[in-house]
Amino acid sequence: MENIQMKCAIWDMHVHTCDCPKASNEFKLLNRKEFIEKIIKIFDNNEEFELFSFTDHNQISIEVYKEYLQQGGKTEFLVGVEQDVYFNSKIDSQIKHLIIYFNIDKNNFDQYYSFMENYNTFINKEAKDISELLGYLIKNRVKFVISPHAFKQDKRGIEYKWTSEDLVRDEAHKYTDQFFCFWEAQGYSEIAKAIEFLRDFELDKKISIISFSDSNNFGKLTKYINNPCQYFTSLPNFKGLELIATENKRILFEKKDIDSGNSGNLIGKVTFNGKDTFFSNKLNCIIGGRGSGKSLFLDAIANNMKDIDLKKERKDYINLF
Repeated sequence: MENIQMKCAIWDMHVHTCDCPKASNEFKLLNRKEFIEKIIKIFDNNEEFELFSFTDHNQISIEVYKEYLQQGGKTEFLVGVEQDVYFNSKIDSQIKHLIIYFNIDKNNFDQYYSFMENYNTFINKEAKDISELLGYLIKNRVKFVISPHAFKQDKRGIEYKWTSEDLVRDEAHKYTDQFFCFWEAQGYSEIAKAIEFLRDFELDKKISIISFSDSNNFGKLTKYINNPCQYFTSLPNFKGLELIATENKRILFEKKDIDSGNSGNLIGKVTFNGKDTFFSNKLNCIIGGRGSGKSLFLDAIANNMKDIDLKKERKDYINLF
């Protein structure tokens, strides 16, 4: 796999399966072998489709993922689940839907087999209080993110006007942090932050810009993959999922590929001590150990810019080179 995403990709992180406890339509009529055979044909039919997740209700459908691996499915996946949760079951009995994605993929699936089995035993195909659920996941030290894109069933779709100038200026806060990320060994204090984050969605203080198919039949799945309502510019893995969680510019409404040979991406070069450094119009990083000259390099650039006035001692030092 390349280390840089050079094209827009299609993801579908909300696909139900024949094993779903709430399975409906044609999926429930198939066994796992038949289901995966048809899934692979659909996935392989679109080369832009790069990442998916089977997200059945209140269980990780382990055997479906196993069948996908046994049949040699090529598309990358992250293990997921659509979980029923209560904010506080003693006060409010209303169930909310939450999507959880784990840092479990094709390469480490067997390594987390016991965790997935234990998760299903813990859930027992039932709704869980959000604090109890998050506490369990943190205790098990598995990286995961929670997504509220289906948190309100009538508002799971993309808000197509979220990038308008007025909205960006006045209400951009509603569209950021589409996922809440948990890191391995993170403390229990994060549970309160996660609950507050989800309540913002419930109260319309945040509005989701992420929409996946929520497929329960092959027609719906095919229609989404062939005509998605958004594209992603992150690598199809867990780190890529975290990136789109914190940088919503990686979610695009129209396909836009990066031309690596386009010299227009180059804004110029700096020559220092006889070495050329080229700069792009995207992100530029200077990497080096302590004392390797990172600050000196930046100061040398600044010293040659008209609108920056360095302190005299810095100028004098740089002029030694």
